[in-house]
Amino acid sequence: MRTRTVGLLLIGMVALLGAAGTAVAELPKNMIFFMSGTACPAGSSRLVNANGRMLLVANDAGAIGSTSGKALADREDRKHKHKAKVSATLNEHSISAASSCCNSQSTGKGAHSADVETDESASALPFVQLLACKVD
Repeated sequence: MRTRTVGLLLIGMVALLGAAGTAVAELPKNMIFFMSGTACPAGSSRLVNANGRMLLVANDAGAIGSTSGKALADREDRKHKHKAKVSATLNEHSISAASSCCNSQSTGKGAHSADVETDESASALPFVQLLACKVD
């Protein structure tokens, strides 16, 4: 429950900072928040290693601060693809014409699986970056 509360607090603080100019001194030390603009308010500093990254909650202390892949540029719509393994278990079937001796495209009952991969494409939803700041 604490993680949800902190997440909601963070969202609320971003709104307060943008709308009312809440003093950073009132925020908890080391709290990370996002701003639109080019500079963090007094009492906070830019969280440089967050540039172009999506921040995730970590329940493993060893994972805190780790990154994966290349950071995105502002408004970048990087091409990507997805891989998946699909599986299905088919029951007995009896469609004589479809599963005859000469139809090599039919399949038998039992477990079947395949690895699939999409073509590389962009999402058409470019990411807009906000300035990540950390309370000093």
